[in-house]
Amino acid sequence: MDHGENPFSIFTQQQEFLLQNEVRCVDLDEEERILANLAKEEVDQLRILSRIPIGTELYRFKMEQYKELSTLKSEMEKIANEQKLQRLRREFEYQRREEDRQYDNEKWNDDQRKWIIAQRIRKDMGPTVGLKQYDQNDGLVIHWDYILGLPKRNNFAQVVFGVFNNGDTLYTPKIVDAKDCEVESAETVRCIIGDSHQVFDIPPSTDALLIMEVQLPFSKKKGDNTNKTESLGWTQLDLFDLKKELKRGKFKCPIYYPPTDQNITIEDIRHLEPIPGTWIYLRIAYPNDDDFSKQKSRYPDHTMHEYIIPRIHLRNDLGYRQQQKIQYTMPNQDQMLQNISYPDQSYRNYQEPQPQSNGYYDVPRPSDDKQKKGLSVSVMNIQNYKPVQNIKVLIGLLQDAKIVLDDNNKQCNFYTSVHNPNSEEQMEDLPQEAVIPLVEQNQQSNMMNNKQFGEILKWQEEYKFYKNIPNTFWENNRQDLYIGIQVLEKEPPKSISNPGDSESYKGQYNTIGWNFIKVNREDGSIKSGLYTVDLFEPPAVKPPVREDLQQKTGKMIDIIVQQYIYDQASILKSQTKSKPQPASQQPEEEQEILDNSPYIPNPKPQYKTKAFQKRMGIDFYIDGLRYLPDKVTVSRIYLDVFNVNYEPIFEQNSCLPELDSTSFNPICNFRLELRKEHIDPSSIVLMTIVTLDKSINEIRIIGYSAIPLFITPGQNGKHPSSQNITEVFLYSGAYQLPIFSQQIKRVVPFTIDKIYNLEKLPCASILVRIYAAPMDEKGLNALSIKDFPDQKIWLSKGLFHPRPLYSKKVYNTSWYEANDAEKKLFPYRVIREDISIKEQAYIIIKGKNINKRFKNTELYQFLDDNIILTDDTKMIDMTYFAKYSQQSGVKFNLDGLHQVPDESQIYVAFFSYNPPFGGFYPYLPDGAEKEYGSDDEDDPEFKPYLQKKEDLEYQKQLQINEKQKVIQLPPDSTEVYFFQFFKQKINTKVHLISTLKWSSAAQSPQFDDQWSTFNKEFNRYQCIIVDIKSITFKNINPQFTDVGWTIVPVFTPDGYVQSGTFQIPLIKGAVNANFLYELRKKNMKKLRNENKRDKKQPWDFLMEKVQQKRSGFKFLEYTSIICRVLDSQREGHLQQRFDTNRMIYDYLPSQNKMKYSYNEAVELKLKEKKRLSANVPNKESQANYNRKITDACIFTYNLVRYM
Repeated sequence: MDHGENPFSIFTQQQEFLLQNEVRCVDLDEEERILANLAKEEVDQLRILSRIPIGTELYRFKMEQYKELSTLKSEMEKIANEQKLQRLRREFEYQRREEDRQYDNEKWNDDQRKWIIAQRIRKDMGPTVGLKQYDQNDGLVIHWDYILGLPKRNNFAQVVFGVFNNGDTLYTPKIVDAKDCEVESAETVRCIIGDSHQVFDIPPSTDALLIMEVQLPFSKKKGDNTNKTESLGWTQLDLFDLKKELKRGKFKCPIYYPPTDQNITIEDIRHLEPIPGTWIYLRIAYPNDDDFSKQKSRYPDHTMHEYIIPRIHLRNDLGYRQQQKIQYTMPNQDQMLQNISYPDQSYRNYQEPQPQSNGYYDVPRPSDDKQKKGLSVSVMNIQNYKPVQNIKVLIGLLQDAKIVLDDNNKQCNFYTSVHNPNSEEQMEDLPQEAVIPLVEQNQQSNMMNNKQFGEILKWQEEYKFYKNIPNTFWENNRQDLYIGIQVLEKEPPKSISNPGDSESYKGQYNTIGWNFIKVNREDGSIKSGLYTVDLFEPPAVKPPVREDLQQKTGKMIDIIVQQYIYDQASILKSQTKSKPQPASQQPEEEQEILDNSPYIPNPKPQYKTKAFQKRMGIDFYIDGLRYLPDKVTVSRIYLDVFNVNYEPIFEQNSCLPELDSTSFNPICNFRLELRKEHIDPSSIVLMTIVTLDKSINEIRIIGYSAIPLFITPGQNGKHPSSQNITEVFLYSGAYQLPIFSQQIKRVVPFTIDKIYNLEKLPCASILVRIYAAPMDEKGLNALSIKDFPDQKIWLSKGLFHPRPLYSKKVYNTSWYEANDAEKKLFPYRVIREDISIKEQAYIIIKGKNINKRFKNTELYQFLDDNIILTDDTKMIDMTYFAKYSQQSGVKFNLDGLHQVPDESQIYVAFFSYNPPFGGFYPYLPDGAEKEYGSDDEDDPEFKPYLQKKEDLEYQKQLQINEKQKVIQLPPDSTEVYFFQFFKQKINTKVHLISTLKWSSAAQSPQFDDQWSTFNKEFNRYQCIIVDIKSITFKNINPQFTDVGWTIVPVFTPDGYVQSGTFQIPLIKGAVNANFLYELRKKNMKKLRNENKRDKKQPWDFLMEKVQQKRSGFKFLEYTSIICRVLDSQREGHLQQRFDTNRMIYDYLPSQNKMKYSYNEAVELKLKEKKRLSANVPNKESQANYNRKITDACIFTYNLVRYM
């Protein structure tokens, strides 16, 4: 029977490759694998059915099985799909929540960062701009609050104010009504004003100044004050910032001595002399300004700390006029009691001096029993305290708040041993009456242990003061003697250290409690006994102490004071006990900062050839800076990581140096974790070093340093400059890197080679280290110190690597290779006088008129808030890099001229130090023969000029006839020509500039000569004389014409070289020998003391001559020279000629500076002008013509150095 085509023929073996049973199950999960097996089984059932006759019992049975199997498969597919859908939903929800959480976290971080930046800007820039902009129609409001520090016996005070802009009146002066004065102190009064004035129609300008004059009227009635009002002083306040927005805020301005000058500029304020201690307090605000219009109190005691000093009144650390260097030293711990700072601005702590009671004078002096009665002090214990850091007690004997000296001429003070809460060595629990006698004043590690017994710290240590207490009392006008007590606790470590180490007693300690015990009675005898005294919160005040004015800490200390009798033998015995060990027996202190060798070469590679994979981390260390320039104070390092596209890879970080390190060689101990899923292989770590430049009291960039994080494999591995490199090694190791003193060009591609082509800061370097972060046990993620709160295991885990000593030759110097100039300079950098970072911080604080002591954490916060890098921060002035060294000398090069009088002429230049020898200029001008002194006679180069009067006359005649002199240059007869002029005076000290750059513009000819070096002794009046002459040839005869001359100052008054690229105007005509002689006289021994009072520089003298109408000194109109002066210690700097980016225009006349100046715009215009090569005769080559010019100069002026 034909049933037609079999419907299951599609499942035959020949077509089986199209069925699901051929699906591979390798990449399927468990549910999908079960469904695939069911699909295979279903296909097998169909295959069986295809071979069973249709309609049979077996066929129906198998069909039922197939239906059940198919239904089961459908249900399982539904369940599997539902589970998959739920899993996808869960993953999606989890991812969404993570993204929301990450977004909220980043938003919170951004908001916090913005708030922190805003706070820093408020502190740096003063008051911030309000929500609305300044409107002239609404104007501004001046709130006059009070004046402090007015002289005594003044009953009234008033203020007259106006707004001026460089002499232009923007607001007509008005008067603030007179107010009564009230007593402020024994010497001063104060005036609380409490008035406000709204000022309209003031155009916003950065030069607009609010000028105030404080007056002392006779009466509050204006009619009674005619010719009776006295001007006390005046001050100023700048009203607008660079964006021409109003500077709102609370300000206190110093009062300067009169007279008032309404034409004053902001630059001239620094020359004013302030009246000590006199200030005016005011507020600047918008109308209806809630931030600054409302004052919570009118009384200075409540609000004076809220006012800030405007930037225009800030001075440097020594003051603008003060020339003498202040020797500022920080008190060491042995002087802490003697140098306790007693706050004088806190009325809570203020105590009037208490005179001795009359009873003292009623008590007669006891009869002298010839016995010396010393003092024994025992520190027993401290109660109610359980410290977590090291702690010790400082005891001192004071009289009139000064440390008493004993009979050995040593200070009467001592330290107890150190209690170390982490020490495993427990102190023995001594009987209550037992004490441990101390021999040394300062206990070190030999007695350090754990002294904690419950809530009590036990010392039971005794020290004896060899000082006759009764005699000291009577011989010093019966002034009481006190035992001063200071409990000192060590600061928490900022770097990893072993708290149980024997050296852990060292470090910085801060006072956590203090008090005094009076030790004498009214007759001078000693009050022996056990004293249990409360410890007060710092700061300390002078004894006697009013306990009701002090805040108790809750801690108490037990002190036993006893009298003991001593004699001369006891003193000698104590000296023997405390005699220091011989140097060979004393333990050598490990050198922590520098080796005797300031530079130790080490070119050995350090990185490991191990591929850097994803999820690996980097630990980056900054150990310190070395041999920074002279004018640095506290240096801060900013660290950024950029890729080749100048995209930041990590957030910016910064670090400050350790307070006990020094300013020229600060130690940082900075560690940064760099963690990311994938770190760009082209990453470069860029470090920016900033400081407060003490020469100008402003933040400046010292320089930049950089190092790549990775290197490519291979024998000649390179640092990646592409993001597509897949296999790299971490550039691990310790490195000494140079610091570059030029601004970085932040352009793409941002590569390490571009940075290292900049000018290097001589001798200065930065020490860094790079390590691969340790991985977890599975090797999947980098570990972090955040994972291990216990610092003791950081070393064992490889999370922390202590800073090595430089002397161990650890740091690789392949990036930093010292040149010969640096090697000569290193010894001078080593011997510079250096002070600690803490001392520098206090000098900065003093410059801001802050008079208080800070904890170390507060000092760090202060430095963090005040030493800030901004986009406007400029590079440090390299003039003050290092003091002038005569051994190295000064380099000079004349690059060319600008705007010459005649473009068709050829110009040459002669230059020399003043005074030049050899007859080029008269050494002694007319009428000066009798004025020379010992300075001249001792000069070996000057003696030939004093041999004969005829010689001087010959020189004068030579100068007179110079313009008329025409010299024949016979071709190919140099020897004959030289013999012809052999009898003329030979010039050995004059330099010639005659190598012309023929491709330059004829209007601004350039020279192509090399540097010239001078090694003269420092003289602040020293300068370089530049003499410009034109040369023409008529019938092969050279003729020279004086064009102009000028001087180039070389030194600053304090001994630095004025390095830079300068444009300097020319004085018309020949060099004035009388002027050169006047400059030379400035440094004569017989006039040196008189010249010390003269602060003028050589250029100032020249300008005085120019301003004198009949002096004959006139500028050669718009013609100038462009030259470079360089301290030879800065080898490799200022290599570019006509560098418009560095051109210094300070010497150009201010009224015509734009007409004189050579800048980028002028440089572009000159490219279209006539070339200098057009002046070369047609039949001559440029080289031969230049040689002809040079030969004419040499033989005309007998410049034998060029022959």
